Amino acid sequence: MIPRTPKQKLLSVLSNADLRNLVDRFNLGDEIKKGQSRDSLLRDLSRLKRVTVEQVVEGLSLESLRAACRNLGLDDSGRQGQLAQLILARFGKSPSRIQRSLSAEEERPLEGASSASG
Repeated sequence: MIPRTPKQKLLSVLSNADLRNLVDRFNLGDEIKKGQSRDSLLRDLSRLKRVTVEQVVEGLSLESLRAACRNLGLDDSGRQGQLAQLILARFGKSPSRIQRSLSAEEERPLEGASSASG
């Protein structure tokens, strides 16, 4: 399958484990059969309108976001929210409320961490 849409391009750079996680996350067991080939899985996931680029990015782990960035030719250094925003920008998508809140959480100091004061 040659990726043509932004969603197809994004799905094509994800690992098989990430693709299977999407099937579980979106409860697609009835629509997508287990044990499918990678091409069949990509085709079926890309056809589902309820699976959007934003939702795919929001559910990826930091490790998966880094790998996706590398596969898309993007800088893979940064925090989870930053990497998600890079990928979304690459596909002309704006970060969703969830991504913005994730980015805000990354900026908060860790509990129990003391700030260095003069």
